[in-house]
Amino acid sequence: WGLRARTLKSFILLPLLLAAPCALLAQTPAAPSAPEFLADGLSIRPQNGQAPQQQVTDRTECEAWSKGQTGFDITQPTGGVAPSDYTSRREQFNRAMTACLEARGYAVRIAAPVTPPASAAPRYSVPAPAAPTYVTHYSPPEPTLKYHPFSVSISGGWNITTGTVNQNYDDGGLGALAFSLFPAESLPIGLRLDGSYSWFGARDQFLIANNAQLGHQEVYGADADLQFNLGPHTARSQLYLFGGAGWYRERTTLHQVSAVNGTICGFFFCGSSDFFAITGTARATTPWRDSWNAGLGWEIAMSDVSSFFVEARYRQIGPNDSKEAFVPIQAGFRF
Repeated sequence: WGLRARTLKSFILLPLLLAAPCALLAQTPAAPSAPEFLADGLSIRPQNGQAPQQQVTDRTECEAWSKGQTGFDITQPTGGVAPSDYTSRREQFNRAMTACLEARGYAVRIAAPVTPPASAAPRYSVPAPAAPTYVTHYSPPEPTLKYHPFSVSISGGWNITTGTVNQNYDDGGLGALAFSLFPAESLPIGLRLDGSYSWFGARDQFLIANNAQLGHQEVYGADADLQFNLGPHTARSQLYLFGGAGWYRERTTLHQVSAVNGTICGFFFCGSSDFFAITGTARATTPWRDSWNAGLGWEIAMSDVSSFFVEARYRQIGPNDSKEAFVPIQAGFRF
């Protein structure tokens, strides 16, 4: 009985002793698997213990290979393809990436469905770059004719003689100074006072008739005119009409020139010789005579306080039986 009992005990304990190592082995924890990471919409898990640097290298090379196979560039917001081709090209790119990475020892699965981008969003979540700032050449605004109740102008030009004046005198130059007053900004009518001086050379027939060899005429006086502006004072330029009455005087100067004998000195000597000199002068000045004038002008703004103008008018001095008529054309600046 004792032998039987020991034999029975052995049959009971032997399986337990054999099962103990297996139980211990079963309780030993398994080695941890490599972590899974996401990239370009794919879930990638290294299977062969690839180092992090190797994982980056493999993924970069697979991206380049997949781009060459499919034409889809993952670095571009829309893959570098037309929006209508985005879905199909992205699926082709995912399949190419999966095949390439699996061949290098990675487990790959698609982590998100392929959807076309709503807008050209960047690949990575980074702040959008600021819009570029373009520096262009600054062009100041063009000046306009500002309203000035009072202004002064200075001008010069050429006086064309007409009628009997043209028979006796050549055309001549002129200079003028004017003052303008516009009492209201909304009223295009203003007052102006123009003073002018003109000089005309005498023609030969006039000199011969007066037994003179040299001569000229001076005309000076002033006009009181109304000016009517045809354009708004806020424009860059405008036309205007003007006209009125004035008062002028004419002063005629004639010289007689004769040959006289006298002493002439040069650089090294003095000697007696004949030469021409003015031997007589006659001057005649008319009283103040009434006049009238009418004309047209054009003005353009140069700045907010100045403008350039050109004017032409017809001016008649004296009554019709002894009138003197001129056409002054002048240009100047108004301040």
